[in-house]
Amino acid sequence: MRFQCQQERGNYFYARLLTTGFKPDGRSGSPVIDRNGYLVGLTSGAEGKLTVIGSTLYLKKLFDRYGVNYSIPGR
Repeated sequence: MRFQCQQERGNYFYARLLTTGFKPDGRSGSPVIDRNGYLVGLTSGAEGKLTVIGSTLYLKKLFDRYGVNYSIPGR
């Protein structure tokens, strides 16, 4: 599925769904990958017709808070 960013709000992005004929229910927690294959966020939910995406900065803050090692082995 494809999204287009509509607004940035700190650690969150609001995006419009571009894919048609797709039911958006149940996608919370899904990874958001950019066209280069990089993780850029996680789907957090929806507000109205916009999808709310938490940025990787938000994800890193949670990892730091709970002591999760998110480094890539060998780097």
